[in-house]
Amino acid sequence: MIFKNFNYTVTESDQQLNISYGLFNVKNITVPINRVQAVVEKQSFLRKMFGYTSIHFTITSDMDDFDKDDVTLNGNVTVLPFIKQQKAYEIIKPLMPNMKFQSVQQGMPWSGYHRYFWIQSLILLISSIIVAYFWQVWPVYLALFIIAILALHSIIVIKKSGYTLDGDELVIKNTKLFGFKTTYFKHDKLLGMELKRNPFLARKQLMNFVFIIAKASGKQEIGLKYNKQGHVEALKEWYLRREEHESI
Repeated sequence: MIFKNFNYTVTESDQQLNISYGLFNVKNITVPINRVQAVVEKQSFLRKMFGYTSIHFTITSDMDDFDKDDVTLNGNVTVLPFIKQQKAYEIIKPLMPNMKFQSVQQGMPWSGYHRYFWIQSLILLISSIIVAYFWQVWPVYLALFIIAILALHSIIVIKKSGYTLDGDELVIKNTKLFGFKTTYFKHDKLLGMELKRNPFLARKQLMNFVFIIAKASGKQEIGLKYNKQGHVEALKEWYLRREEHESI
């Protein structure tokens, strides 16, 4: 299987992913598929409008074969840098046949809406008022504009973020500042799980969760904030393997 995009070529053979790119200085990367810890789709808001995306692998580093020029040492490998979303999954599914790549069930609790931006908004507003008191008033208007953008972005977070659990595979979709990040990973790749909740979240029956996977020679955290407590507890049971969940 071959995909080319401006000298970017991906081939797969014998459980090895071979990537080459570059015009004058050609880079060649070989990634054993068994080192892949997660598959990540990164899609900016602009790319989403036109149906394009990019696919990346999160991998572990081979410390027995250390090479300071190895571009995989940070644990991120770009597999498909710029491609139509539908075509991307047509290509990536045969490369990772053990993964289902289910769609994410989007939607987060509205009770967590203001929590995504109120601290930043408060800091901006207080800072702008102080500046306006000693200098000019226009920073206040700028702060109000930024707060409005943050509030709008939080609506997108609520509507578009989410997760799907299907058997031993979990999909988590995060809304970032300039786009979306969707991470697919298997139960057997998990190193740990962390739950976080303060009294204010407990009162609203909300909870934060983070799953930990290996990345390069370290680790990476993948999670969501302000989830329904019952859903997070179900994820905890899945992580601990107390019962089998076909889907949530």
